[in-house]
Amino acid sequence: MKNLKVKFILIGFLFVLLVNPQIINPASAVVDTTPPTLDWMTFDKGVVYPGDNLKASISASDDISGVSNIEIAFADPNGDWKAQVFPTYNATSGNWEANILINQYWLSGIYTIDFVYLQDNAGNSIYLYDVADYLSPTVSVSGTTPDTLAPAIGKIGRASCRERV
Repeated sequence: MKNLKVKFILIGFLFVLLVNPQIINPASAVVDTTPPTLDWMTFDKGVVYPGDNLKASISASDDISGVSNIEIAFADPNGDWKAQVFPTYNATSGNWEANILINQYWLSGIYTIDFVYLQDNAGNSIYLYDVADYLSPTVSVSGTTPDTLAPAIGKIGRASCRERV
């Protein structure tokens, strides 16, 4: 019985070595040290209105381990951060996709990409700023009723309290 266990262990070990020879020679293993690259990005609409869903499609690639995470931040017409989305991978299209619900209180005007964050399965990552230099994904938001006033604090008073004995 003991010899049978040893034989099974040896056969299993030899099988693992045949399937994955890098275990014997780790120097031959490929190491991923570069972050993913952004290939392209598009929107399904050029003009959107309050209540619309804007679909962003993104193609990103990684030379070894594959893309694991993408984040996109949008800037409003004043250049201020407005929305952040986390696209998910669509195996059917082979692209990363996100839907952005257009809020009625956003500013009307042209929205641009503030930054794109890419990460691969090995943990390599990169923030891409100024993506308009090589991509031109913009969208025009129209028909909104912007809320430009910050909330105000009303009357502040001291609440009455009783002392407990």
